[in-house]
Amino acid sequence: MLKKFLIITLFLLTGTGAAQYLGYNDLLELIKIADTPAKFDKFLTERGFDYSAGEDEGGYGDGILSYTYAKEMDDDYYYVGVYHDSTNGYTSVGESSLKEARWEHYLDIVTTHGYTKSEESTDDDEVMWIEFEKDEYSIRIIRHKEDDEVDYNLILTKDTQKNSPHVH
Repeated sequence: MLKKFLIITLFLLTGTGAAQYLGYNDLLELIKIADTPAKFDKFLTERGFDYSAGEDEGGYGDGILSYTYAKEMDDDYYYVGVYHDSTNGYTSVGESSLKEARWEHYLDIVTTHGYTKSEESTDDDEVMWIEFEKDEYSIRIIRHKEDDEVDYNLILTKDTQKNSPHVH
């Protein structure tokens, strides 16, 4: 009985630690619910994020939602943003982390899910970004160096008008 208790306790302590960052499927789910603040708020708060900033219609324009959530984990400040523009059919979700391992994770995402590189840029070694595309989705990964700190970012975007037969 004690052995079973120790195994369960160990799983709870270590198993949830690996799931603290959002995965690709989580980001896709956020894209689907990005037009409903109550839904993405519940989704993110259930995963330990705290509301950080946001605005719907007003400061950004009609039909635009933009929200940021934060989570402090170990020695990382992890942010997730949700942006939805219903007028232009543009939705994006992104994350920002101080952990270099996230960069490798981002590269794994684009490789595993069949994205192709479309563009890249480096600005004096301060900012590097690479853009990948697949159907109506694009992923931009960004590495930003400032002083002694490096931020790693991923932005997943769905452009619903990109493959529309009515857009030229």
